Amino acid sequence: MDDGYAVFPGLDVGKGEHHAVGLDPAGRRLHGGPLPNSEPKLREVFDKLAKLGRVLVVVDQHNTIGALPVTVARACGLDVAYLPGLATRGIADLYPGNAKTDARDAFVIADAARTLPHALRRIDVGDDTLAELDVLIGFDDDLAAEATRISNRIRGLLTGLHPALERVLGPRAAHPATLEILSRPAARSAARVLTSMPGIGVRTAARILLEVGDASAFKSSAHLAAYAGIAPVTRTSGTSIKGEHPARSGNRKLKRAFFLSAFAALHDPAGRTYYDRQRAEGKKHNAALIRLARRRRDVLFAMLRNSAHYRHTEPAHTAIAA
Repeated sequence: MDDGYAVFPGLDVGKGEHHAVGLDPAGRRLHGGPLPNSEPKLREVFDKLAKLGRVLVVVDQHNTIGALPVTVARACGLDVAYLPGLATRGIADLYPGNAKTDARDAFVIADAARTLPHALRRIDVGDDTLAELDVLIGFDDDLAAEATRISNRIRGLLTGLHPALERVLGPRAAHPATLEILSRPAARSAARVLTSMPGIGVRTAARILLEVGDASAFKSSAHLAAYAGIAPVTRTSGTSIKGEHPARSGNRKLKRAFFLSAFAALHDPAGRTYYDRQRAEGKKHNAALIRLARRRRDVLFAMLRNSAHYRHTEPAHTAIAA
């Protein structure tokens, strides 16, 4: 996030009432107390804080119950960021006391915004195309979940019948509206960059575009890997090193998109060559696929940052000993 903020309001959002704590760069409390979830009250507090200088509003939820404060803050011309719940809980453990109160959570959010800017995530809601795409992706996810539920229920009743019926009932919904939105000028460039890479189709590109945008929020591909949860984690105990393991944290939707694209990339000669080399070195299927996803992440990060299309290269033919 950018520097130069004079006020850091942290909001522990609630359904009917939020709790807000505002700190200055030195950690002095400028505001604190309950905040009704209504536009007039939100505007009153935001306008008061804006008189003190540049404001960065940070929330722990930016959808559903957190949508109104985010919208009002943006309408007031304030910057808005999001502190994921998992990060909030981890940071809260560093503060004295075990009480779980709205006031304490709001203070933790505000203090994290002041001292740990790298833990924040930006909220991209200003692009109309991305906003529409977000709605469609959410609708697509709902349809897929509903189709899976119905399919599993009916499958138990129709076991043994024609398998074509099962294929029809599967979660294979296609949405021409997604194609139409990605073809618009505002999203065309990024979408074409993503889909130029083998293994990334329209739906995967839409998911990546929503989760990372143009990747400008990440300093390096390693930061992107950590956010997605595909960075290797080394587990040690004393003098014992237990090797690298996949992270259990991260953005699950983005992690799934990376893995699906890596699996699809096995049909690409370069991806298949790298995967086969990992298998020849003793890696099991999942481990080799994770390695391929990490390798593709570096390329994808460079493509997004430079707005450069994927360049196909001929895989090197190396002899593999039996």
